[in-house]
Amino acid sequence: MYDDVKRYLNEYQVLQGKEIRKRREIQQAREDQTSVELAMDGMPHGTVRKSLADYAAEIDELEAELREIIAAKFEARRRITWDIEQIPDSKERDLLHRKYIGGESWSQLEKSMDCSRATVFRIFKEALSKLGISETK
Repeated sequence: MYDDVKRYLNEYQVLQGKEIRKRREIQQAREDQTSVELAMDGMPHGTVRKSLADYAAEIDELEAELREIIAAKFEARRRITWDIEQIPDSKERDLLHRKYIGGESWSQLEKSMDCSRATVFRIFKEALSKLGISETK
């Protein structure tokens, strides 16, 4: 059960990573387009295989994919935050929010919560057991 809950809670961070990768992909496509513009010398049989229109279409497609990822990320954040906020204990809520929305590592959580690793994991396990997340989410 805990694996399913952790996978659900981790959805926001996974989408965050996808967004970053997609933004890099778009940046690379824009840089490729710029190099094509510089390489085009007006010669009829140049070595440029992709036209500027091809690059523009590729960038449009990548940007549409990015918009979908961002929409999914915001929806995941909304759902996960709502579920975390249902936990009565503020320390448990804080830990889950920092871990799954803020993306803090275990060592960062130890420092920010001023607790030992064992205490952080105990609080974490308690918090997971209190989440009212159904198997269908």
